[in-house]
Amino acid sequence: MQDEILQRVREFIRPGLRDFEIAAYAQYLGQQLGSEQGIFLCSSAPAGQAASFRPRSMQGRTLQSGDVYSLTD
Repeated sequence: MQDEILQRVREFIRPGLRDFEIAAYAQYLGQQLGSEQGIFLCSSAPAGQAASFRPRSMQGRTLQSGDVYSLTD
């Protein structure tokens, strides 16, 4: 399931989306595939800077072209 979710997120992710929108899409996919729960931590940052995981309340950054995006569930 995790591999399927990450593959679909790779196809969905693009500049202009906020971090939480990408995590919410990943959670949506998981639920469609049968997941009953999950906590999705994510973050984006410019290349060369740490993209440390953040809780949902701190996932408002807008992804820019060339950024790094980290996601875990």
